Amino acid sequence: EIASIAGNDGLEITPAQLFRHPTLSSLAVALKLSSKTARASTRESSTQVTVDNANTGIPGNCSAPDNIPVTASNLKRIARSNPPPTLHTPPSATSTALCDNTQSLHHTCSARISSIGVYLPPGEVTTEELIQDCNPWHMFPLENVTGIESRRMVDGTEFSSDLACKAVRECLANSPYTAEQIDMIVCCNITRSSARLEISMEPNTSMQVKRECGLTHALAFDVSNACAGMFTGMLVVDSFLTAGNIRRGLVVSGEYTSGIIGTAQQEITEYLDLRLASLTVGDAGAAVLLESSGKTGAGFHELDMYTLGKYSRMCIGQITDGPHGGAIIMRPDPIEHTAIAVRHSAANLKYLFDTYDRAPESIDHLIMHQTSAVSLLDGSRAINKCFGKEISTARNTINNLAHRGNTASTSHMVAVWDHIQNGRIKSGDKTVFSITGSGQTIGTATYTFDDLPDRLRSITKTGKKPEKHMAEHTMQTAAHRNFARVQISATGLFPDNQTRPDDTVETAACAARTCLAKSAYEPCDIDLLIFAGVTRTNHVFEPAIASMVAEKLNINDSIDSETDRKTLAFDVFNGAMSFMNGCHIASEMIYAGKFRTAMVVASEVETNKLHFPDRLLGLAETGGAVILD
Repeated sequence: EIASIAGNDGLEITPAQLFRHPTLSSLAVALKLSSKTARASTRESSTQVTVDNANTGIPGNCSAPDNIPVTASNLKRIARSNPPPTLHTPPSATSTALCDNTQSLHHTCSARISSIGVYLPPGEVTTEELIQDCNPWHMFPLENVTGIESRRMVDGTEFSSDLACKAVRECLANSPYTAEQIDMIVCCNITRSSARLEISMEPNTSMQVKRECGLTHALAFDVSNACAGMFTGMLVVDSFLTAGNIRRGLVVSGEYTSGIIGTAQQEITEYLDLRLASLTVGDAGAAVLLESSGKTGAGFHELDMYTLGKYSRMCIGQITDGPHGGAIIMRPDPIEHTAIAVRHSAANLKYLFDTYDRAPESIDHLIMHQTSAVSLLDGSRAINKCFGKEISTARNTINNLAHRGNTASTSHMVAVWDHIQNGRIKSGDKTVFSITGSGQTIGTATYTFDDLPDRLRSITKTGKKPEKHMAEHTMQTAAHRNFARVQISATGLFPDNQTRPDDTVETAACAARTCLAKSAYEPCDIDLLIFAGVTRTNHVFEPAIASMVAEKLNINDSIDSETDRKTLAFDVFNGAMSFMNGCHIASEMIYAGKFRTAMVVASEVETNKLHFPDRLLGLAETGGAVILD
């Protein structure tokens, strides 16, 4: 915010300088401002970075006291008179003419969390220890900015599926159901490591967990949507529940994220390095068992999610180019990435409360994606600004970062688990989940707890697990469905007369364009976009490839208002079955009334071509797409 205000006045200040020089005096010296320039920069003007000397006692020159911080609050009056510019370009006239800009479908949700399980590795590593192992290190105040003192990390014997399996076993142990009584398992982890420096493509995580945990009757597939993955999985399971296709389903994630820490420690070279986010992560597994909430009043009420593909490349997780190997997270512009997520998530929360006429003052807990203390503070400020009053407070906003770090897609559920165990979350409490994930996926979920907190605390206190339901009581036939069928409206393949690019996204987008050209739909008519390919260029595992395809095709990739038409984009991952899983998921979500139209797109590329040209898979590199309605 400060850098933006200064930039509007022609004064070049970077976020890195503000971290290094947090007082007006030290910043002025660092910028080598003359007294004349300094006085000019503090002159009374609605378009300049100014400081009211009468209110702050700061003289208009470089001799300002060292203890006067450079903060947005010191520039509050100026910020109020200069609202930040809009982040989005308005839709074109053609787009407006072709699309109904009113999104009439709302993502109501009728599932409840029947049980939850979290697994945290026993090993704990401090931020200070991580910093000491960086080569070289430039003294960025990581712990102060992020609020992360330590995080749990595996010891080299546990990886993605191990973390997921242990969370599933805990979840089932806390529930009245057996593994054989689970109808569906959806794994949503970003990371797919089966060993250090190894990525497991097939079998996927859900198939491994199904085998290891005895989920013999469960339909299994992975959903990938960066840190919004678990909520995307919950939306999928809720659709199957609503459509009467299943009775209960597990949503699981095993995040072995600490693998990227070692890569970052070898590669960080600058004060605000693009790889700094890799040092904030922690390992965790989480699993939630969902079933219909019935008419109890407990459970989810709304679960609204959409994807702004325009910003899909603002955070990329992939394998490194370095000879040491490993995965890495890159954020070309972390400041803007956070600003976009904060602004839209706050607006979506306000929109949802206005739409469903809920009282925001009734919130007992607000749980945002746990990334850093600074981003949580920004989120609170943005929410309060949207509502015009204090909705997010220190009392109701949960900060779970200190000893967990950013546990990626599991962060919300780890926070729920921790604060049920410490007694903060109580039975009957009303909770709002603010959802953000690279891609950029935005969302809000409203939830009322039943007696789950009391049940879990009782299990922890007494060690007594719930008795299991008899199989004949629970495994009844699913309800008969009498809905209109879902059809394939159009198909498209990568054109034979075109040179195939060595790129997953472009190959998929080209097939999607061919499909759209043969249909009655424009890109903005697509409500749901699913990518179902197995291979991906450079092993990109964050964000969802679907979000990048949405950006290529301008499928509602940015919005001006929460009432604009929106699209949710995510990936389905299940080997050669992925495409049919994608069609199945899209059909159930249309049956459930979540969406009207869906596109399922896939492409396959020689994923080893860049780094391991001697280990090609022998794939036909091509793409295909269908539109369902």
